[in-house]
Amino acid sequence: MTRTLALRTLGVLAGLLALSLATFTMIRLIPGEVDDVMLGTENVSEETRQAFRDRYGLDDPLPAQYAAWIGGVVQ
Repeated sequence: MTRTLALRTLGVLAGLLALSLATFTMIRLIPGEVDDVMLGTENVSEETRQAFRDRYGLDDPLPAQYAAWIGGVVQ
């Protein structure tokens, strides 16, 4: 009984992890850069664009971006 419950719990956690990875990947596969979509492409200074990228960690490696994203989802 306890083993079955543990296996089911692990299965649910693995499924949630796979679902979150798939969602994060699909978001990242949307065409265009995030800063272009959010700020537009006209009349935006390079300083503003870089500040936006720094604030949201868009220059960080993907594992770090995923960790920040999943932290926000859990909150």
